[in-house]
Amino acid sequence: MSQSRSLWEARWEWRLLRPITPGGWLAIMLASVLAAIAVRALNPWLLLVACALAAPVLLAQFLRPDLNAVTVAFRSPERLVVGDPVEQMLTIRNDGRRSLPGLGVFHLCAGLGPVVLSVPPLAPGAQAEFTFERKVLRRGRAEMHEIRLGTVAPFGMAHHTRRIRTRAEIVIHPARVPAAELAGGRLSLEDAFGERLHPAGSEPHGLREWRHGDGRRQVNWRATARRPRPEQLIVVVPEPEVEARLMLVVTGAVEDEDWEDLVALAAWSACAAVGTHADVTLLAPGVPPWTGTDEQQILDWFSGLKSADDVIPEDPDDAEGRAAALVDVAEFQEAVRRRLVPGVIAVEATTRPFGLHQVPAGALLRGIATPNPQTEAGAA
Repeated sequence: MSQSRSLWEARWEWRLLRPITPGGWLAIMLASVLAAIAVRALNPWLLLVACALAAPVLLAQFLRPDLNAVTVAFRSPERLVVGDPVEQMLTIRNDGRRSLPGLGVFHLCAGLGPVVLSVPPLAPGAQAEFTFERKVLRRGRAEMHEIRLGTVAPFGMAHHTRRIRTRAEIVIHPARVPAAELAGGRLSLEDAFGERLHPAGSEPHGLREWRHGDGRRQVNWRATARRPRPEQLIVVVPEPEVEARLMLVVTGAVEDEDWEDLVALAAWSACAAVGTHADVTLLAPGVPPWTGTDEQQILDWFSGLKSADDVIPEDPDDAEGRAAALVDVAEFQEAVRRRLVPGVIAVEATTRPFGLHQVPAGALLRGIATPNPQTEAGAA
């Protein structure tokens, strides 16, 4: 009960007393010195001067502007790219009944550089619009943005502030880099049994007699000439082909310095592979898999991968947590192997060695270790 009461009292004092500026403290110190001298010298005029010096500080605590009447509207594109400048807009409106003095506006949003704006005095119902360019600094997803309002009016003796937190769902894609060319193309039915069929391929599959609807380019003139009846045309039946599918597995270490470079390379390479593969499957430990051909969703998936800011230092005494992580690694390895079916080209993105590496069927991933039962038994 006493703790809750002290918290309530602290909040009440914070509402009554606003932080005093250096000029306010200077006025208080001068007023205190003059008041002490006036009392000692029994000088009422000097005491009146001391009160006059302290009066603006006291008035600044009570005559504060109504910052609660300020509404802020923030406009920004929903998807951004690291390194690209973006144009955003802030609208500051005074919905109160009193005029507002000049304000300082400080805007914060994850992944973006801070913005500081100076708002002129606003009459009731007036508003000020600001359009500015901002640089995108980090990949990720921002769900909230924060706006801080501040002024020292009136008299410049106290800071009056207000903090506004609102939702702003912004997805920041990895930086643009040249895409790597990934293995793709079309496979025969023997290499990709049961996959999606494509129209006629380039390799001959067989011969048959001409039918209505066949084109002249399909005619095999040599086979036709060998027939007893040359007027009966023989056409080539091309072998059915399938379009290869891509499985991109991201296994690099988040702690590595070139982790963000790897994410950017893998993201834009996956986008480039959309045109040469039937679909793209994205996998990473601890992240839900994704399959499709939408480039924007591919970049969204890579935006959701962990960054260096999200890494929590590992507890050396947490043996259970390390064991659970090893089990997750084994399960992830098995999930990748199950997806390595005919017709799927697997590529691993890892920081050691850096780059995109094609994974042969049945091979283990390079950038993620499989637990060794003997080692675990020895450690236990």
